[in-house]
Amino acid sequence: MVQVHGEIKDYVMRLSHTVLLFLFISNSLNAETITELSMLDFGTIAITDNTAAYTLRLRYTGQVIKDPQIIMITPGTPAEYFLSGFLPSTLLTINITSIPGVTYSPQSGNPSNQQFTISNFDYLPLVTTTAAGELSIFVGATLTTSGVGTYEDTPYYTTLNINVSY
Repeated sequence: MVQVHGEIKDYVMRLSHTVLLFLFISNSLNAETITELSMLDFGTIAITDNTAAYTLRLRYTGQVIKDPQIIMITPGTPAEYFLSGFLPSTLLTINITSIPGVTYSPQSGNPSNQQFTISNFDYLPLVTTTAAGELSIFVGATLTTSGVGTYEDTPYYTTLNINVSY
């Protein structure tokens, strides 16, 4: 649970996501799969000022770059996906988007509750499978506050669309 710390006014719990996975496959008899090993998690944050849009960027490497108005209570982690069943040493093109690009908080009973924008997904767009036809990809993104209103102490979610083509 989040504890009140001094002047911190707005609390935001973990941001999770639902994943839509798409494989665009040409002339393949392999059983390609994508397995989510860990979700994109921006951690638990506190927003001390929401009078402007502020950002927290979580890189696919785990590096965090944020505005000082966002305080990290618990650190986040990039998402990890394991791709398997591809031909050995195959070049894959990855494209990731968020649908609809903003979060939602189903536990919130307040319709005026502000949401976050998710953008600038951070990942390697061109990757090559191993000799076993496998690889892991890591995904980060940028979380942007609304710049108005308040946030509730509740989980926030978004849906990711992951396209893999070769």
